[in-house]
Amino acid sequence: MRVLMVAPMQPRDCEPSHGVAAATQNLMDALRRYERLEIHELRLVPAGASNIATPSEEVVAQPGVRGYSRTLNQARKVINSYQVDLIHIQGVASLAIGNGKRLLTIHGRAEKDAYLNHTDWTRVPRAAILALSEGLPRLACPNAIELQTNSRRNIVGRRRWGIPNALHEMYYQKLNRKRQPLISNVGAISPLKNTALTIRMFAEVSRLDSSAQLAVVGPGVDSEYGKYCRKLARDLQVHRHVHFTGTLGRPDVIALLDQTRLVLHPSRQENAPMALIEALSRGCRVAASPLGSIPTMLTAPETTTQLEPSSILDLYSKAWAPGLAQIRAQSVAHHHPAQVAAQTVKVYHELA
Repeated sequence: MRVLMVAPMQPRDCEPSHGVAAATQNLMDALRRYERLEIHELRLVPAGASNIATPSEEVVAQPGVRGYSRTLNQARKVINSYQVDLIHIQGVASLAIGNGKRLLTIHGRAEKDAYLNHTDWTRVPRAAILALSEGLPRLACPNAIELQTNSRRNIVGRRRWGIPNALHEMYYQKLNRKRQPLISNVGAISPLKNTALTIRMFAEVSRLDSSAQLAVVGPGVDSEYGKYCRKLARDLQVHRHVHFTGTLGRPDVIALLDQTRLVLHPSRQENAPMALIEALSRGCRVAASPLGSIPTMLTAPETTTQLEPSSILDLYSKAWAPGLAQIRAQSVAHHHPAQVAAQTVKVYHELA
């Protein structure tokens, strides 16, 4: 069987820069172990990031509304040039409607992301455009994988499968149980991820524990919002304890999580965030917003969706507990790449 995987990703030989890219790469690595499965890929890469001149493998994502439309049109032309049995689209719902058998993995709600990630007047037209170009195709797509559910359900004219994201195999390394007074926030520095609230929450912890440190990991340090967050840390007098690391490679993220006592994730919009899956797989306590599938991910006593200062301080102050090892075991089992690939291949055969 020949499958074309289409996803917003970095160029080949570059580490994934966001959750969708990481989940897609982890899945493709596992799928390529199937001898009778031939995986082709079309990467929608950020402008300026492309390092090859092979139009059948990459489409450069152009900025702006017009650029977005041109990117989709170019991607459709490349997709239509392939002779494959199935086209698997990661996240970009507008590409899931067209000729040939197509399968969409729903990673989020682009229109809501656009509205929450911008603070000026443009957020309304941005969200409206994406509601038409992404929201409607997502609802109308005949075949889709949903990350928020573990069950299969059929709607009139549409089929839905519940399959989780896949972890990278590096997260299965031996676990470090000696934690530092460190809180981490992994993801883009943006209004959508509510980085400012993370810093305010950390300030509450810092008042009670002067040794506490906060690591803010991800792109956006030099953006206007990133500058605002750095100023906020200074205004709250915690800037000496807040470390903006920028984007880290996977080994460095794992090393950081292995030192982390608590992961804070007060995002304003989520589906099934890879940052939390990875944190749980390394035995971290987690406090996150009750959005998307997060409430079903954070059911153990060592985690919470209550973002009040008392809940956060309670989790931060606790030492290592056997329950964290159990959380890790459940996470790595549920998101094992071989298991996720097997479920995905089963769907491929149903659609082929």
